[in-house]
Amino acid sequence: MTKIYAFTKRIKEGKIVHREIVDNEDIAKIGQVIEKLEKLPKSSSLSMDELRLRTNAKEWVNSLLRGYPDNTDEKEMGYLLSDFTDSMQTRMREESKYAIGLLMPNQLLLSHSAFGEETITPEWKIIPRMLDTDNVLRYVCFINEDGLTTVTYWEREASASFIEWLGLPRKAAFLFGGKYRIRCEIEDVTTEFQLTEEEMERLGQALMELDAAIEEIKEEQGIIESVKSVRDGLDEIVDDVLDMMINPEEWKEKAEQWS
Repeated sequence: MTKIYAFTKRIKEGKIVHREIVDNEDIAKIGQVIEKLEKLPKSSSLSMDELRLRTNAKEWVNSLLRGYPDNTDEKEMGYLLSDFTDSMQTRMREESKYAIGLLMPNQLLLSHSAFGEETITPEWKIIPRMLDTDNVLRYVCFINEDGLTTVTYWEREASASFIEWLGLPRKAAFLFGGKYRIRCEIEDVTTEFQLTEEEMERLGQALMELDAAIEEIKEEQGIIESVKSVRDGLDEIVDDVLDMMINPEEWKEKAEQWS
């Protein structure tokens, strides 16, 4: 019989709640919701071998996929969900949100949802709402086919902690980043920036302010250079007058040569 092992926790709490979902209608709805998640814009996929996923997390994922349905370990589910949650530098506004894990045939999904379980019925009828695309903040799905595991992942606002947990290669991490990406090399050091639209606007404003400041400095510098030039000219005149007073014979000879 097909079943889904569901396990969940509050992001900032340690208690893991485990349930089994066996109703065929519920299972079908959950499958439809997961398909929508996988079609989200910026949803990406890589082979698990391409990721630098931490050893413990990788072992728990492989063990749970192999053990379904009869040899699943609730402790491993809890360890994996806690690792997925605790490794995230979650924003303050996400502290009351939920982490959800679903173990299905050849598939394991982990996600953070903005929709809580206060209203969940004993049969967990509300889980499709928790995984609705409007509520999911980030997810990762491990799919095993013919012994090869593909990892699909997505995040509403790309974060360094999620990228680090996944162990994304540098190029994949760069492409996964914000809407605007800047990459430059300075003396053999590569620097990459990933910016949201709001951050891009702030950067543009800062650059305009910097440009205005530079122009102002240039203008001030031009005045300083002009003053310096006048002062140098006056100094030369004063030096010549003093030299003329000190060495009148020498200046008399020069005057005769010029005449």
